[in-house]
Amino acid sequence: MIIDTIIDKINRLSQQKRGKYFDIFIKILDKLGFTPNILSFLRAFSGFLFFILVKINFNIAFVTIILGGLTDFFDGALARYQKKDGDRGKFIDMLSDNIIFSFFILGLIKIDYINNLNLSYFLFIIPALYLMIIVNKNENIKNDWIISPYARISYYKVIFEIFFLLTFLFDVEKFILNFVIIVLNILMSVHFFYHFYLFLNKKNK
Repeated sequence: MIIDTIIDKINRLSQQKRGKYFDIFIKILDKLGFTPNILSFLRAFSGFLFFILVKINFNIAFVTIILGGLTDFFDGALARYQKKDGDRGKFIDMLSDNIIFSFFILGLIKIDYINNLNLSYFLFIIPALYLMIIVNKNENIKNDWIISPYARISYYKVIFEIFFLLTFLFDVEKFILNFVIIVLNILMSVHFFYHFYLFLNKKNK
């Protein structure tokens, strides 16, 4: 599928750029004793704090999850710098990404930010798509752990996050964000059924 190829290229380019431009921060984090797993834990925990704080003070909750989300720029590059990168670390990274994002969506549902049905489906289709991609790809490749994670669905989330920021920071109408989620839900559903079709039509070895 052409979208898979495009996203894979974007992901490789993103990794190269982060390693280059965040080199100074990576070295500082290493000197302070941080590990990639610590950063991943902090990211996941910030999502939990967002969910707890969102009804108390949305601005504080928002700052909390932004700070947590920033760790995603560094954990992969830090793992490569410390020579700790591998499929297990990638899984922890992806798991933390999904935890923080799930708490983020649940927090928006909690305060009825936009249409809850669209948000709920968004929350459902992301892990469903991720599971199908992982299953299909891991049947034909070697890895150094149980599975080899893939970052493809992260870009669907990035699109949502960009439009959320436009809504929150620049007072863009919420119906635009709601429309974007509908489009993303459709695209991810098509992507999911494509991989589901491939899975169903694979011959038993």
